[in-house]
Amino acid sequence: MGESIVDKKIGIVTIIDYNNYGNRLQNYASQQVLKKLGYETVTLKNEVAVSKQDKSLSEKIRDKKVTKLPSAVIKKIQYEMNKEFHKLRKECFIGFTNENIATSDYVLSDNRIPEGLSDRFDYFITGSDQVWNPRYRLGSSVDFLTFADKEKRVALSPSFGISEIPAKFQPSYKEWLSDFKALSVREESGAKIIKELTGRDAEVLVDPTLLLDKKEWLEIARESPVKPKGKYLLTYFLGNIRKADRAWIDKVAKQNHLEIVNLADPKDRDCFITGPSEFIDYIASASLVCTDSFHGSIFSILMETPFVVFERTENSKIQIGSRMVTLLKTMRLEDRHFNAVSKQADVFQMEFAHTGDIISKEKKRVEDYLTKAFR
Repeated sequence: MGESIVDKKIGIVTIIDYNNYGNRLQNYASQQVLKKLGYETVTLKNEVAVSKQDKSLSEKIRDKKVTKLPSAVIKKIQYEMNKEFHKLRKECFIGFTNENIATSDYVLSDNRIPEGLSDRFDYFITGSDQVWNPRYRLGSSVDFLTFADKEKRVALSPSFGISEIPAKFQPSYKEWLSDFKALSVREESGAKIIKELTGRDAEVLVDPTLLLDKKEWLEIARESPVKPKGKYLLTYFLGNIRKADRAWIDKVAKQNHLEIVNLADPKDRDCFITGPSEFIDYIASASLVCTDSFHGSIFSILMETPFVVFERTENSKIQIGSRMVTLLKTMRLEDRHFNAVSKQADVFQMEFAHTGDIISKEKKRVEDYLTKAFR
């Protein structure tokens, strides 16, 4: 008898930093989607080596000699500098991963690839998340699956996170992207980057978290012991909150008698020490979600919780990322941007009836893409 689909094994490569809700939840979603298709999956632990340059930056930031760095880089370094403070939160993420995601007992890096790794799996998936963002991943070849046979390399909704690849990364990105069997991305700007670098067309697919329904997510949700007993407004900002935005949030909360829960603010330590399962429940139970986060928006849609999207503020720059623009456009929810919502009489009035059909069509597109890629 020939090999059945259930005997097929897929290795998933994604960011594993035990720090970001969207990262852990998209990893879980990718695993579940592939399992539904009949594949056994293992997420391959991987790391990007910290260079001497990164270490020197840590020392300079500690001495307050560096101020003009991308906020994501500063946050990452500050995280390393304050490990004790983040320890309990990290344990929540590790616990979620151990409980819900099958992972390898070895760790990959550019200079450490287990012998014969390509032969252990039928295919490899990279994505989703910002695995191709050179600011985060330093252009790691692992994220482009260069250790695997070319016919086994498949991209599932990865993100570049930026609109243009720096010149020094372009030659390697062009070579690595050209060698994929199947290419897809999470946002339209990513498809443009691939077209410009390789001439290839990449499908724009939704983030894997949208491929599981509300019931499936609630099965792994968990209520935090510090969650308010009454109604509350949830904020989840990965960038800085502008004073004007904070004032608007405070006003809405006060007028509607809502407690404010700041999920990503280390100053609110009880809420900050919250794992991915609690993140789902916090959004599902909120009266309103205010966020600049891609996955904060996605889970608001999935949980059918009214939400407002604010522009991300980093290094005094205000922006709304391409992946967010693509998400709101795909879901026909452009009116949930703060500039539009703030003009509405009732910010809690939101229609989700049409999103189900859109998500169903997007699920079919992903399933067709994967079915073709795994031939």
